[in-house]
Amino acid sequence: MEAKVDEPKRLKAEYRSSIRSKTMIKEALLELMIEKPFDKITITDIVKKADINRGTFYAHYDNTSEVLKSISTSVMDEISSVFKAKNNSDVLWNPRGYLKQISDFFLTNPNYFARLVETDKIGEVLNEARYSAIEKILNDLGIDPSSNARAQLAVILDYSISGICALYTDILTEKIPVTLEESAEYIANLLAPQRNVVVDVLQQMQK
Repeated sequence: MEAKVDEPKRLKAEYRSSIRSKTMIKEALLELMIEKPFDKITITDIVKKADINRGTFYAHYDNTSEVLKSISTSVMDEISSVFKAKNNSDVLWNPRGYLKQISDFFLTNPNYFARLVETDKIGEVLNEARYSAIEKILNDLGIDPSSNARAQLAVILDYSISGICALYTDILTEKIPVTLEESAEYIANLLAPQRNVVVDVLQQMQK
């Protein structure tokens, strides 16, 4: 009887320990990414930095790329939360506010994000997020999946969102002379022509 009472406590303790180990591993990788390029970081580096044994690492991840993907996914989830509060189609009509929230998010740790966007794995996550965002915006607009308008808008959105991702990558890595503080205003202005095309397509649908 006593064993049954203790079982939930044991499971809860194991869960807390698992979360703590994963957090230590991810934090160790983040610190190491500030020190050197991702492709130079080994599992040995991570376990030393996290002060854990290799068995603990392998209990949660198979390799360093899995750790990075977990971090990248968490980052994209946080960015996506900016858009969850409202209908995603609102981004088309008032992008400046959304872009400022994204810029402010990157400003919380620009050095880390600069390292992150320079790695190959973030590209995979960004692609998944981009396709998901395009589909969500089209659905929020109520565009018929079989209509020509959906195809037109998908091209415009893909062009715009891909451009935004590329611009933030260049800004974070200081490849262009624009600060994160300035980025929302500049990008919103660049999006104006695409937004006008979207309006034209939507108006033609109503005729």
